[in-house]
Amino acid sequence: MEPIHRDDLPMDVAEEMVKKLQELHPGCKIVFMGDQPGGVPPEMQADLDQFAQAQQRAFAEGRCMDCDKPMPGWRSQGGAPDPLPDGWTYFTDLKDQPMGWLCPECDAADEAESEP
Repeated sequence: MEPIHRDDLPMDVAEEMVKKLQELHPGCKIVFMGDQPGGVPPEMQADLDQFAQAQQRAFAEGRCMDCDKPMPGWRSQGGAPDPLPDGWTYFTDLKDQPMGWLCPECDAADEAESEP
C-alpha cells in the first residue's frame, strides 16, 4: 500500500476525501503523509505494513479483501479464473493495477455505503 501525499491530489479532491471520510467515520482524524514532520510514526507504519501484507496475501490467495471469502474457481498456480465468477470484482492501486478482490456481498455493501 502506497501512502497518499496531499500534494499528489488537487486540493479540492483532498478536501472532499476528508469531508466524506469524516461523514462516514465521525470523530476520525484524517492525516495525509507529509502533514506531520518526520513522516509516519513507527506504530502507524507497523499497522500500515501489516495491512499491506494481509492485503497482498488475500490478493495472491484469491480471497475477498473485506470478508476473507475464497473466490470460486481460484487456481493456486494460475490465479483468477477468466472471466471472474459472477459478482466478483477487483479494485486497483494508484497505478491502476489490480490489488484486491471483492466478493459480491462485500461489493454490494460497499456500493450501498457510498451512495448518498
